[in-house]
Amino acid sequence: MKNYIRTYHYLGVIGLICLCIMACKPQKESAVASASPGTGQSTEVVEWRFPEQIPETPMGETIRYGRELIANTDQYLGPAAKDPALRLAGNQLSCKNCHLGKGTRANAIGFVGISHRYPAYYAPLDKAVTLAERINACFVRSLNGQDLPLEGQEMTAMLAYLNWLSEEIPVGANLAEAGLPEIEIPARAADPKVGQELYTYHCAACHGEQGLGQKEDGNQTGYVFPPLWGPDSYGSGSNMARQLIATRYIKANMPLGRPVLTTGQAYDIAAYMNTQKRPDFVGEDYPNLSTKPVDVPYPPYKDQASAEQHLLGPFGPLLELHPAATDAP
Repeated sequence: MKNYIRTYHYLGVIGLICLCIMACKPQKESAVASASPGTGQSTEVVEWRFPEQIPETPMGETIRYGRELIANTDQYLGPAAKDPALRLAGNQLSCKNCHLGKGTRANAIGFVGISHRYPAYYAPLDKAVTLAERINACFVRSLNGQDLPLEGQEMTAMLAYLNWLSEEIPVGANLAEAGLPEIEIPARAADPKVGQELYTYHCAACHGEQGLGQKEDGNQTGYVFPPLWGPDSYGSGSNMARQLIATRYIKANMPLGRPVLTTGQAYDIAAYMNTQKRPDFVGEDYPNLSTKPVDVPYPPYKDQASAEQHLLGPFGPLLELHPAATDAP
């Protein structure tokens, strides 16, 4: 985001009762990581850790290929991939653009321990999904693309890498710094105009004044700093297009390498980002509206609140109506 960062390193009334609830204290958006239902998650906290070296074995080669796919998704699976059959992503983003450190970074939707959390319930499909199915959901909803073949070499390699990253985490463990940290949700609507000013100061040096990102040196496809809106950014169906998830991500990780923003500042920057144009998601989507997260930025909704409130808040009244509808990435 800010220019000192090193280069290396997205309408109705709800009724009288909700008007009364608006005076309530800010509520917490819970942390992302959780054990799969019924696994009996341990109360013991396991520190964030993963293996130091990939083994020099045939499986190690598969793991390395999976890591390469996470790091350079655009080259292998993007619109310009050498193999036309593998042009499955609809934009030039790579998994590492959101999952920092190729999924090894704590508090940044990392992949450490993820293999033990699936199968898990996935609200957009209203069913339990495997880890492979969850990867494909990301390809469809964030990369604006299509499913990878479940038995293909690329899916096998990505799963091998995620399994390897999870090796040192016991099944059912309470993993420290997994997912995204909790926040106290501001008891107000987010302000995109304030967010624009904050974006210009903190974010534009890396992501561009127009939010279109910066390409890798000498690379016409991938990004060192990803676009946050526009035709090559994540789609409206992505978790990053949700106000509360984007706020948590920005607060924990941005400006990159020196996260100094307050929750309120991150909240307004997220609003500015996510009120810009981006690809619309088209596909199967939240058949059970009672589990649709309150910050999904498009209808239909189960309640009578406006689309603007679901986009920008205030979210306290919506969470009072739908306390379970806080599906995490």
